[in-house]
Amino acid sequence: MRSDHGFSFVEVLIALTILLAAMGTLLQVAASGQRLARSHAEATDLHQRARVAAEKLQKDLALAGTGALRGPLSGGLTGYMAPLVPARTGARLPDSPLSAFTDRVSIVYVAEDAWPSTLGVPMATESDAVPVSAAAAGCPPAGLCGFSQGDRALVVDTRGVGAGHDLFTVTGIAGGLAHDSPNPPFHRPYEAGSSVVVPIVQRVYYFDRANRRLMVYDGYQSDMPLIDNVLDVRFAYFADAAPSSVSRPPDGIGNCVYNAGSPPVSLLEDHGGTGLHQLTSAQMTDGPVCGAGPHLFDGDLLRIRLVRVTLRLQAAADEVRGSGTLFTRPGRSASGDSYVPDLELTFDVAPRNMTPVVFPR
Repeated sequence: MRSDHGFSFVEVLIALTILLAAMGTLLQVAASGQRLARSHAEATDLHQRARVAAEKLQKDLALAGTGALRGPLSGGLTGYMAPLVPARTGARLPDSPLSAFTDRVSIVYVAEDAWPSTLGVPMATESDAVPVSAAAAGCPPAGLCGFSQGDRALVVDTRGVGAGHDLFTVTGIAGGLAHDSPNPPFHRPYEAGSSVVVPIVQRVYYFDRANRRLMVYDGYQSDMPLIDNVLDVRFAYFADAAPSSVSRPPDGIGNCVYNAGSPPVSLLEDHGGTGLHQLTSAQMTDGPVCGAGPHLFDGDLLRIRLVRVTLRLQAAADEVRGSGTLFTRPGRSASGDSYVPDLELTFDVAPRNMTPVVFPR
C-alpha cells in the first residue's frame, strides 16, 4: 500500500548532505581541470617562446662572420674585423668601445647573395657619399650596384685586420651611398683600391632587465622585443687557446695582433693546449687593441669559436607560478597541479665562419 507520509526531515538532510558532497567533489574536479588546462596553455606558451628565441639566436650566431660568395671578403670577415662583439654596437646608444657584457651580443655577417663593391675614387671627407664603382664587372644592376636605400652596409679597409671599418645604413643612392644622420659620421674617409663596401646584416641581442624582455636591435633605429617574461640572458664566449688560431700576415708585415717579423710574432696570450678557453670580460677588453675610432675591439674576439647561450624564462600568468626554488619570481598558485616552473635552457653555437683567414705568405 502506498505511503502518503513523504520524506522525513532527517532523510532530506541526509540526501542534501550527499548531494552537496557530490557537488563539492565535482566542483573540485572541475576547478582542477581548469587549473590543468590553464597550466598546459601557459607551459605551451613558455616552450614556444623559448623555441623562437633559440632558433633566432642559433641562426644569427651560426652566420656570424660570413663573407661574400665571391670577390673581396669571400674569405669571411675575421680577416678585417670582429663579427662578434659582447656589447651593443650601432647608431643608437652604443656601448663604449672595448667594453664587454654577458647579457648582450652584436653580430655582423654579409647579406645573402650580396655583392662586395670597390670604391671608384677616394672619399675626400668622412661625410662624403661612398663612391661605389657602379661600372665594375659583375656589379648587380638593381639600385646602385645592388645597394638600395635602407640597406645596412659595411665599408672596410682590406689592408689588414683592424685597419678600419664603419657600419652604416644607406640613406640615398644618388651619386654614391649616402650615410647621412642619424648615421654617425665615419671615423675617416676611405681610399679607392683598398676599400670595399658590402650589404650586411647586423643583429644586436640584449636583455632588457627592467621589462624582462629579450630585445633585438638592427644597428640603426629599430629596437624590438623578441620575447617577453625573460628572467635572465647570458652569453659566454669560448676562444681557441692557441695564439696561432688567428692567421698571421705575410713575413715582414705586422698588424694589431702580430708584430712584424720573419715570421711575425703573435701578440695574443697563449691559454695553453689546443682546445677552447672561456674568455673572461677582462680578456675581451685588455688588448691587443684592433680597429680605429669608435670601432675598437680586442684581438681575442677574432679567435672566438663557440658561443654558449643561457636563457631563463617564466610563465606569464601569476596563477601558475608558485613559491620555492622552481620560481625566480613567485606567483599566486598554491596547487602543485597548476605549477609551471621557470624554464632554463643552455645551448652552444659554433659560428661556421669564425675560422682562420689564410693570407698569402
